[in-house]
Amino acid sequence: MEILDKLLTTEQAAKQLHISPRTLNNARSTGTGIIIPYHKIGSRVFYKQSDIEAYIENNTFTHTGEARGLLDTIGSTENNSLTHTVEVKGLLG
Repeated sequence: MEILDKLLTTEQAAKQLHISPRTLNNARSTGTGIIIPYHKIGSRVFYKQSDIEAYIENNTFTHTGEARGLLDTIGSTENNSLTHTVEVKGLLG
């Protein structure tokens, strides 16, 4: 971690993401939803500013088809156990 990389509390990180702290807490404890690396110091949880910014950057799209296209890409990669787009779409419902 860079010395200059600011550490944010759950409340500060949630505010930057425009979500509730509870949503971030739930995502962290279940491992689903908004997955951002965190640091635990004692009983306190902190997020690096750069990780928040990276999450926002990696989840920025110009149209809804881009986000949907990621699912198609995930379904067709060799490293993924789901090798067909149909399997991914089937999992989504």
